Amino acid sequence: MKSSTCLAVTLGFAALFVQAAGAATYPPNFVEKMIDSSLISPAGMDFAPDGRLFIGQQKGQIRLVKNDTMRTTNVLNIQAKVDYNTERGLMGIALDPNFATNGYLYIYYTAKLPTSHNRLSRFTISGDVADTTETILFELPTLPVRDGGNFSGFNVAPNTTNLSVWHMGGGLIFGNDGKIYIAVGEHEVTNTQAAQRLNVLWGKVLRLNPDGSIPTDNPFYTRDTVAGQNKAIWAYGLRNPFTMGVQRTTGKLFVNNVGEGTWEDVDTMSAGKNYGWPVCEGSHTKGGAATSFCPTSNNFVIPLITYRHGTTTSTGNCAIGGGFTYGFRAQDTGMYFFGDFTNGTAAQSWIKRVNPRNGGDTATFATGLTDLTNLGFSPSGDLYYTQRGYATGTIDTGAPYSGSYTRRGFGKVVKVHYTLSTGIRAPAARLPERRSNGLMVNMGGNRSIRIPEGMAGFQLFDLSGRKVWEARQLKSGESLALPSVVGQGMLKYRWISTTR
Repeated sequence: MKSSTCLAVTLGFAALFVQAAGAATYPPNFVEKMIDSSLISPAGMDFAPDGRLFIGQQKGQIRLVKNDTMRTTNVLNIQAKVDYNTERGLMGIALDPNFATNGYLYIYYTAKLPTSHNRLSRFTISGDVADTTETILFELPTLPVRDGGNFSGFNVAPNTTNLSVWHMGGGLIFGNDGKIYIAVGEHEVTNTQAAQRLNVLWGKVLRLNPDGSIPTDNPFYTRDTVAGQNKAIWAYGLRNPFTMGVQRTTGKLFVNNVGEGTWEDVDTMSAGKNYGWPVCEGSHTKGGAATSFCPTSNNFVIPLITYRHGTTTSTGNCAIGGGFTYGFRAQDTGMYFFGDFTNGTAAQSWIKRVNPRNGGDTATFATGLTDLTNLGFSPSGDLYYTQRGYATGTIDTGAPYSGSYTRRGFGKVVKVHYTLSTGIRAPAARLPERRSNGLMVNMGGNRSIRIPEGMAGFQLFDLSGRKVWEARQLKSGESLALPSVVGQGMLKYRWISTTR
């Protein structure tokens, strides 16, 4: 995630938090379950509509959690094709919006041949196993020569060329518009201002059709000075956009962008916008003090939230994760959850939540985690997160080559469940743009829920499709009291968008 050591974070918590079975702490009424502790550098993850969790390992395997049990057989293994040196490797995975019918799995990884470069490919899953036939959709150029040329040996495999091994990015996700978004890191070419230029793909978010073609409504598609693959650029000015999240009720895209040595940031993304790197690092100048803000004259987009490197509960070192919950406490509903990898010291990663509208209401959710790499919410509303088991860098067995860090064991996947859950499920993972959801849920009792951003109405239906209750003229962020009918078993519900 970084080409220099991520500083350790020492976290302390008030009595509000309770100790879980392991080292992690959560608020009261949350319990964790260790699903598996045999992973090798887990990175990307995605849920199927039926609740299966697919996890990508950096070396090229796709693992499967089914009914909270890790399957012993890989869904897919393409390790022979993958260059997994340092931060290269299988980075992002995403399931097609129509996965239930077509079984399509998309992966973003570093291919070995003909030269090291990143690639978007598609495979087809039948049952719990993928066909080995690879459909290559989009080939990025050969990785660039990194600033400074040859490596000094920091956490990098021997005999490595001077092509970049750091800042690959790796986020992969489908938007509500049915397009696939790829977060591409700036690949250690800060000196050439690559992330600010529209003639290279580094430091960008790309937007593609599911078949790998470039949508004609991309923001730079018709610009004469933007040619070829660069027409796929959707947003720019990013350093290392490691993961992404989508707010399904609004379609907003969020990027967790790993900073350099001073600031980390979470960004609300928009088409054609510039997020400032390397002029800016978060909402500040690159490497700047808290009083040194990103210049407004450049029309840079200021992040949703910026936090500093350091050793307090409000700091960190490597922003990751990203997901929305609708099944936790009322104060969590519709909030954006994100985490920090906090490289270098065990049990120092954390998870926080933030209001996705304005960056306010930020609160710590969990601490005492180790090498957090991703998080997401299942269709049933539970939080799952992955832990790497050792610091960033090479992933071969044993300590990294530099000897800078001690391996802390294998990677893990952990489930966090709210014992007082209302049973209200998150909006469908795949929604048409600006439309409402219609998941089947067990509402479980008389509850109040937070109204998500952009929602103006809420409806309840019985299993025959008959509407049994409706509320209109709602205001985002307020609480909605549900009627007693929600305690009468299985119902369908639907949020209604203001832009429908």
